[in-house]
Amino acid sequence: MVMHSVLAGLQALPKGQFEAALTQGFSAGQSLRLILLPQTLRNVLPSLVGIFIGLLKDTSLAVYCERTGVNHRGGGR
Repeated sequence: MVMHSVLAGLQALPKGQFEAALTQGFSAGQSLRLILLPQTLRNVLPSLVGIFIGLLKDTSLAVYCERTGVNHRGGGR
């Protein structure tokens, strides 16, 4: 999920950003690291926070179910 969010953020950037970085003398790796990823992070941050909150809720629910014995089978207790 995280990969898809970051990929969508990268694809949402205008192509001219990458071309401008190359024109300024940055290598492909430098332009990705210094120019594109910071802009992508700004666009993707709300989605990443939502993914993290969902993961936290799911983990809390799993712990609750385990501790209360919701998953317990049989035994006739």
